[in-house]
Amino acid sequence: ADKINGSASYSPGIITFDTLTCNSLNGSISGSGFIGQNADKSFIVKGRFDLDRINVKNTFLTFNNFGQNFIKAENLNGILSGSLSLLLPTDSLLKPVKKSITAEGKYTLSNGALVDFEPIKALSAFISLSELSNISFEELKNDFFIRNNNVYIPQMEVKSSAADLSINGKHDFDNNYEYHIKILLSEMLSKKVRKPKTNTTEFGAVKDDGLGRTSLLLKIANRGEEVNVSYDIV
Repeated sequence: ADKINGSASYSPGIITFDTLTCNSLNGSISGSGFIGQNADKSFIVKGRFDLDRINVKNTFLTFNNFGQNFIKAENLNGILSGSLSLLLPTDSLLKPVKKSITAEGKYTLSNGALVDFEPIKALSAFISLSELSNISFEELKNDFFIRNNNVYIPQMEVKSSAADLSINGKHDFDNNYEYHIKILLSEMLSKKVRKPKTNTTEFGAVKDDGLGRTSLLLKIANRGEEVNVSYDIV
């Protein structure tokens, strides 16, 4: 980081920072908040931050993929902007207590790409699309919430190079996840859809919107290290 500006004040057990700004990760970060120490020597961090044109790949590289291997820097491209409100408990050594983290925010990801991401590539069992190995999109907007050890992703629409789809789901800090996907394929790509099982239509796994456009309902979840893709029976 460089060009770090702001003000801070200290009193026993608490440091407060205000109007903190800096250039970092090829973009800029600003925010306000405090770090407080509890009676048991643990800490609590609370703040609100704004991100402007942060490079996603560089962020994952800098923070060593945030200690997980589900999605890595080599799987991502894009420029991130948004806001984040965070409540972060830590132990006495400032190690985050993951299950107690609470956060919410809004984000916009521009000129993004998802490259060789195994859960998405697993859709090839249902959709014969070579584009699944490298999906690009102009802009993606959504909210997100972190609570009770889970990251929640509300329903959002994605227009990508592979297909138009909507997605929602949750992902916990122990790397268990479940995503629900509705894929609306364009005319150009619709012939590449693998035919579903004959008994899935009556359960709603496949829908037609009345305009000749087919929606395929799928669920992506994990079984330990294994990615499991199935029809989303509704």
